[in-house]
Amino acid sequence: MKEVLFKYKDQKITKDYIISALNELGLKQGEDLMVHSGLREIGKLADIKDGNKLGNTIIDLMIDVIDPGTLIFPVYSYSFCNKEEFNPEESLSTVGALTNIFWKRKDSIRSIHPIFSVAAIGKNAGYYTEINNNVCFGKGTFFDRLVKSRVKVLGFGTRLAAALTLLHHTEQMNNVPYRYIKSFEGNIRTGNTVKKEKFEYFVRNLDMDTYFRLDKIETFLSEHNAFKSVPFGGSRMDIVESSKVFDLLSKEMQKNPFFLVRNED
Repeated sequence: MKEVLFKYKDQKITKDYIISALNELGLKQGEDLMVHSGLREIGKLADIKDGNKLGNTIIDLMIDVIDPGTLIFPVYSYSFCNKEEFNPEESLSTVGALTNIFWKRKDSIRSIHPIFSVAAIGKNAGYYTEINNNVCFGKGTFFDRLVKSRVKVLGFGTRLAAALTLLHHTEQMNNVPYRYIKSFEGNIRTGNTVKKEKFEYFVRNLDMDTYFRLDKIETFLSEHNAFKSVPFGGSRMDIVESSKVFDLLSKEMQKNPFFLVRNED
């Protein structure tokens, strides 16, 4: 009998179910993939009660689906924003339980970024986790490489448009007027070495209504064949290709800098 990972109403979600959904979304072997995840709304835990075992089962499944591609997870700690020291071997991710399981694996490499750290497994892991400058978004950053490499981005059990950090990179590259550069300082500890650093973050203006219009973004990308979604238990799986999202939205933002955050009249 096949192992059931989640149960939702009368639905049994197995590894084969997840693989079938990923295939339906167009994911192929050899592709690099970034995953934003949320497990709570998928369904109740079934045959695997241990969180670490369940998480690694899901991670191993994804690695197998894209092999020999590279798997990437956001492991954002926001350490400097919270006036905390950043330690890549200890600082926890704040963006989901699965992300902490991922970066703690022995086959995972984590970037030394005190705000938007990412972790990766695969042949291109070193490329995606290299830090070339002390900024969060823009040229030479992880998100710049994400776009240039045409990495696919998956929402696994979560609404991707609400979690898609790539949108902030797109905002900065298009110099939107409702965000501005703010510097955050703190210590980075690697082994026995502690170094004080300053990182720049393109933050939103809290005095303005700058929340993403999620329905509008999803509809626009869908109309341009740049967004796919399938039901997944009590939640969903969404997928986009990073360069398509960046190019399509940049074109609109050049005409209307508020395209992401305001509905049309």
